[in-house]
Amino acid sequence: MTQEPEEIEVAIQPASDEPFSVSVPATASVGDVKTAIASAKGHSLGCQRLLFESDRPLEGCQQLGPLFGDKERRLFLVLFAADDEVEALVALLRAFESLRERTGWPNLRTGMSIEEVHPLRLRGVTIVDGHVTKLALSSCGLSGNVAFVRVGSYVKHD
Repeated sequence: MTQEPEEIEVAIQPASDEPFSVSVPATASVGDVKTAIASAKGHSLGCQRLLFESDRPLEGCQQLGPLFGDKERRLFLVLFAADDEVEALVALLRAFESLRERTGWPNLRTGMSIEEVHPLRLRGVTIVDGHVTKLALSSCGLSGNVAFVRVGSYVKHD
């Protein structure tokens, strides 16, 4: 007989909202907590930053067990407007018609979340942990005045 994995409650303290809790397996990672928050509150994974006893955001692969140990299971949640990255990609699509001929780009629409964009596998766009981390626009036939593009909080050079 298979035993169900033990669940733990993690208290979430948003920066500007009421606290709430999510249940995750005892073997969960920070990424699993983000997924539970997305399910419970609708906040996309890319806009979530979780903090614990530090001002540095936790990595998605960080396991909860070693993080908490015997300490209180409370994470602090800060939300960023990650969907601005999607709107920046839509603006690129509008500005450069040649992108419409590239893999994934014809399916890009305003109002999409970064989680909806990621499966499109946009040619020339790298998305990691819910953020655009790299633009390789020369692979899409773009060059010249497009050397620097600001996407969200990232500035990438092609």
